[in-house]
Amino acid sequence: GGAELPGLREGARHDRGLPPRELKVFLASSSELADERDAFDLHFQRHNEELAHQGLKLKIIRWEYFLDAMSDTGKQDDYNRQVADCDIFVSLFFRKAGQYTVAEFKVAHDQFKARGKPAVYTYFKDAEVSTGSIGPEFRGLLDFQDQLRALGHHPTHYTSESNLHLQFRDQIAQLRTRWGPA
Repeated sequence: GGAELPGLREGARHDRGLPPRELKVFLASSSELADERDAFDLHFQRHNEELAHQGLKLKIIRWEYFLDAMSDTGKQDDYNRQVADCDIFVSLFFRKAGQYTVAEFKVAHDQFKARGKPAVYTYFKDAEVSTGSIGPEFRGLLDFQDQLRALGHHPTHYTSESNLHLQFRDQIAQLRTRWGPA
């Protein structure tokens, strides 16, 4: 599910010569999906030119973009602040639900319940898994899926990187149609 975000109708900003409205998209996943995070980020950086004609620009935020410098509150607190401040939260899962990704999901979900944003999307990679590669982390994934069902949150499954990109582009289009004028 997602939230109705304040924004504007398709093309309205572009037609008035205004810069595109920037949407902050926090992208979270465990390290096993680093390649999918990279591909998602690159795809939507390239897609921004097309979105600009519709009055939008996506700014992808990932933990890799934060400085490694010591933080007085801890790095996870820094990430959680970024999650709380984003417009859209996207999390990717495959064979495990990493503790940090789950923590970030909880922050995003709590913010959505309290403020109506960020729009929260969870995507699960649907691919073959060798039984020899299933470890204890798989139990954590199943537990997280149970938590999502208990919250009434329905994840989306994707079969390839291009399928993930298409599904998320469709969600951006649906959100855009629900936004009001600037």
